[in-house]
Amino acid sequence: MSLKSFFNEKKLKAQKTSASEIRDLFGVAKRDLTDATKAKALLSSDCLFSILYNSSLKLCTILLRSQGYRAGSLGHHKITIECLPFVLDKNKAKYAKYLDTCRVKRNKVEYDKAGIITDEEVEELLEFTQSFLNEVEQWMYANHRELMDFK
Repeated sequence: MSLKSFFNEKKLKAQKTSASEIRDLFGVAKRDLTDATKAKALLSSDCLFSILYNSSLKLCTILLRSQGYRAGSLGHHKITIECLPFVLDKNKAKYAKYLDTCRVKRNKVEYDKAGIITDEEVEELLEFTQSFLNEVEQWMYANHRELMDFK
C-alpha cells in the first residue's frame, strides 16, 4: 500500500498545500495540546482525550498535506491516520494503530457514552502527542523546509 494506492482508491484527493496552511494546522495542534495541558484539573478525562486526539489528528493531517494530498470526506479521520506510516516511515505503523484505537474511543465519548476514558489514557495520549509534535516538526524541517518558512 502507498499514498498513490489510497489516491487510486479515491480515498485521497490531490491538493497542493502552502506554508500558511501548514502554519495554521500546527497552530491548531499546538493550541489543543496547550489547552489540554492547562485544563487538566478542570475538564473530564473524556474531554481532554478528545482535545488531545484532535491535536494528534492535525499532526497526521500536516504530514498528509505535505505530500500534496487531502483525505476524502467519508472516513477522513481514519484515512488520515492510516496514511501516517506511508509518509513518516513504515516502522511508524504502531503510531497509526494507536491513533486508530484513540479514534474509536474518541467517537464513543463524543457520540455514545460519557465517562469511559481513564486518567491513564489521557496521560498516555498527552505524552504521545507531545512526542509526536516534536517528531513531526523535525520531519517537516528535514523533508519540507519550504513549508516551514512561517517561523
